[in-house]
Amino acid sequence: MLIEIVYSDSDAESLIGSEEPFEPCTDNLKDLFKSLQKEHGRCTSKMYIDLPNGKVKHIGYCFKKKIKYDDCKEYFNRIAWVTYLEEEDTVIRTKHYFNFN
Repeated sequence: MLIEIVYSDSDAESLIGSEEPFEPCTDNLKDLFKSLQKEHGRCTSKMYIDLPNGKVKHIGYCFKKKIKYDDCKEYFNRIAWVTYLEEEDTVIRTKHYFNFN
């Protein structure tokens, strides 16, 4: 199992960073969830994707935490979008050759 995290500033409605997929500290889902809550704040929702067959699949969680800006004394609400993955993304490349005719 891998997890991928994307961070956003909900106050400014902007993306502020992301982490490449990495192996979490544990494969125990309950312990991992508790660890993510401790680091990223309270869980505000589950994340889902729509499948081609019309069903939905639970793929992760959204966490919210008040964080202090690095450059001033103000705080903002950081959202951590945590996606659970079975393996790294697969990328298929296709060459599009120039046609000399």
